[in-house]
Amino acid sequence: MDQGNWGAHLNNMNQRKFFYYCLNSYSGRLLSINCIVFLIICAYDQSIFTPSQDTLITMGAIDPISLAKGQWWRLLSANFIHYGLLHIVFNSLALYVIGQYIEKIIGGILFLFIYILSGITAILATTL
Repeated sequence: MDQGNWGAHLNNMNQRKFFYYCLNSYSGRLLSINCIVFLIICAYDQSIFTPSQDTLITMGAIDPISLAKGQWWRLLSANFIHYGLLHIVFNSLALYVIGQYIEKIIGGILFLFIYILSGITAILATTL
């Protein structure tokens, strides 16, 4: 195999490995959900860097008034909403790099539970 083909082969292997990770691990599925939600928000708002506050609230971000009106589902949905490109990039990088190792240590279900519980706890701590 010549040098050019070897590089293409490695790139193809890495793409398959990442795709497998996104489908077959809880951290990969969370990463996929975060990215899909971000792309939907970007398409809706037509902005990749800083979506408007109205768009974020429409898509399920935390709004104390909405919580007071009984929209408790926002405690879960807000975990998947990111405010801009840098926010999603750094959170996704941390989830990819650290999440897969923690998931291997504690297991997928416990990882998912801790991820969601920590998100809800952080939202409650900053909202109430």
